[in-house]
Amino acid sequence: MFSTLITETETKMLIKRLAILFLLNQGLDLENIAKETCTTRQTVARIRLQLLEIPDEDKSFVIKELNKWKNIETFKSLLKSLSELPIERSEFRQKITPF
Repeated sequence: MFSTLITETETKMLIKRLAILFLLNQGLDLENIAKETCTTRQTVARIRLQLLEIPDEDKSFVIKELNKWKNIETFKSLLKSLSELPIERSEFRQKITPF
């Protein structure tokens, strides 16, 4: 059901954003976070600024859940496998077009 509600691209971006949150919490700098998540420093900086508006208890909850993953290697392997997924718009259209 999740794949019906969220596209592969949206899933990939959600995981990257979670990884950015996790890595910011670990104290990594913008440059290294951008490198690890295959994003730009601007994206990391924007998310860092947006996180300032989120209540601390909400951030704490998400970080607590992310810490259950035990280490950064989980995110690295997940991001690596996501970056290898071919996401072609034409293929996606063929999957959802009834004709």
